[in-house]
Parts: sequence; structure tokens; C-alpha cells
Amino acid sequence: SGPFIGFAEYFILRHEADLTYQVLGKMPVLSGLFLLVFTGFVEEFMFRGILQYTSVKALGRGGIIYVSLLFGIAHLIHLSLLDVAFVSVVALFFSLIVEKTGSLLGVTLSHGIANVILFLVAPLIF
Repeated sequence: SGPFIGFAEYFILRHEADLTYQVLGKMPVLSGLFLLVFTGFVEEFMFRGILQYTSVKALGRGGIIYVSLLFGIAHLIHLSLLDVAFVSVVALFFSLIVEKTGSLLGVTLSHGIANVILFLVAPLIF
């Protein structure tokens, strides 16, 4: 799902992604590793690993919705309500996968790949 998510979000955040590419594109390998580790692993560990785990314990399955909305709200930094809505749906999808599999591996890779596509690959293509 990572490439699909990355390309879809690129069309929402195109201008910002193109500006970000001007910086990250100067060191694509290092930038790609940074995006995989810090947006993939760190964000998923925080949101799906820690917050979802504790929220589901406290709120039941409602914790999944709560954490998905928190993840979307965290993306208000991009100043796009469409992006907040899109990311909230993606977060719900990721949360359900983690709940079903008990693993962060798939969503970590998908999230990291999505951001590599969004900030490094899509600006080159489009």
C-alpha cells in the first residue's frame, strides 16, 4: 500500500512535496533512509505501538479511532484539511492491520515507502 499512499498524498501536497524535494533530493539515499526510519519506524512505533496499544486497553476498539484521528490531526502542520482526512483514513487502515496482525513491520515499511514516494520519487516523475 505504500506506493499508492505516497502517490495519492503527493497529489494532495504537491507544492509542499516539490519544495521538500529541493532539499531532500540533494542527498536522495540519505534522505530515503531518514524517511524510512523516522517517518516509518518512529511514527508507527509512537502511534500504533505505544498510543494504540494503551488507547485500546483504555477505550476498547474506540482507541483505534482515537489514535487514527490523533495521527490525522498531527498532519495539520501541512495546512490541508484534505490531507488530514486522507491521513486519518490511512491511519485507520494501518491501525486495523496492526490490530489484526499484532505486528508493526508491515505498516512501518508501508509508511516509510509512502513518504519516500511522496517526497523523493513523485516530485521527479510529475
